Amino acid sequence: MYASTVRQMRELDRRAVEEYGIPDDLLMENAGQAVYCVMLRQARVREGRFLVVSGPGNNGGDSFVVARKLHSAGAQVRVAAMAGPAVYTGPSARNLARLEKTGVELLDRPGPEQLAETLAWADIVVDGLLGTGLTRDLEGPLAQVVQLINEAPTPVFSIDIPSGVDSDNGRIRGAAIKADTTVTFGLPKLGNVLGRGASLGGRLFVSPISFPPALIENAGFRVALNEPAPIPRHQNISISWVRSRARWGGKGGASETRPSLLIIQAVDLPRSTGRTQVQIDADPISPVQELASERGTTIVVQGRRALIGLPDGRAFINPTGGSLRAVVAGRDEIIRQAVRSSSALGLSPEDALLTGVFVEGMAADFVAHARATTTPTARDIAGYLAHAMRTLGEGDARATPDGIPELI
Repeated sequence: MYASTVRQMRELDRRAVEEYGIPDDLLMENAGQAVYCVMLRQARVREGRFLVVSGPGNNGGDSFVVARKLHSAGAQVRVAAMAGPAVYTGPSARNLARLEKTGVELLDRPGPEQLAETLAWADIVVDGLLGTGLTRDLEGPLAQVVQLINEAPTPVFSIDIPSGVDSDNGRIRGAAIKADTTVTFGLPKLGNVLGRGASLGGRLFVSPISFPPALIENAGFRVALNEPAPIPRHQNISISWVRSRARWGGKGGASETRPSLLIIQAVDLPRSTGRTQVQIDADPISPVQELASERGTTIVVQGRRALIGLPDGRAFINPTGGSLRAVVAGRDEIIRQAVRSSSALGLSPEDALLTGVFVEGMAADFVAHARATTTPTARDIAGYLAHAMRTLGEGDARATPDGIPELI
């Protein structure tokens, strides 16, 4: 599954409309329907009280669709329209007009006191405040709205990305909503799976909203989520992994069948690339791609979630390992061990690399939850490698808290 920037996603939207004849009204309807379908799976819609917080632009338009569908299903719905009606154009304006005809209660730019009262009334909040349209830090009334939502005990569903998260890098722009569930459209945005954005979004769902597969495959994406290769079935994966460690040795030397691998810490990336930390925070992927290409080797950057750069310019964001907040010395060798062991299971060199990084992250997630009150060690992570591989071999990648996003 690829990951996109805001600019790339807008280009997909444009091409879907102009080249494939998919009306933008239909794309918005499909987006709202996707959010509604996820809510049906996770909430008792008919008995629920829903506050839909709507901002300007397409994110607000998507939220109007969600509100209309919740109302149609028998839910009690109130919409806090944080932008005046005049700001909406195109499909967003048309969906606001449709919603107004249904009789759903619309709160026109409610103040803090009215919003707080409505939050206390609601069972669930739908965040349609800003989405991917954010271009500057939140401040003033919008930041206050985010604060009120975060202070409420109510579960939050975010549309596309939690409001306040930068869609291109996962940074918080002043203030950001902490969602329990996020439904994003077309592809995950980089901000859904990088930095703080990955932890603020909760469970992530991805809806293609009727984009043809050819539209995405021919768009030239070079960044994807790291997904493990299918694991050949073995009677005893633990034995296979023990043998692989004996074959390759504790540290592992060079092998003509394995790609060269450089593992560095995220804190060392500025020194390795000549960029400042501010530059890297704004664009986390390009430095990894460029470093791998310049050195002609595979790069793994260890952080909350590992980044992988290949010499051909492709990059992968590893979705596992984010539960382990502590910095654990020696994880580079655990990654090498996992890659060697994956290779011993019959995977190609590239698949062994990507699967090994994924599995090491799974093991770290298991450790984070098993040792929530103690400081983990590299030995702890190594002790869960075989369990992580068995879990993966059984086809249950989501047994780890940081599994790959779910396609709906």
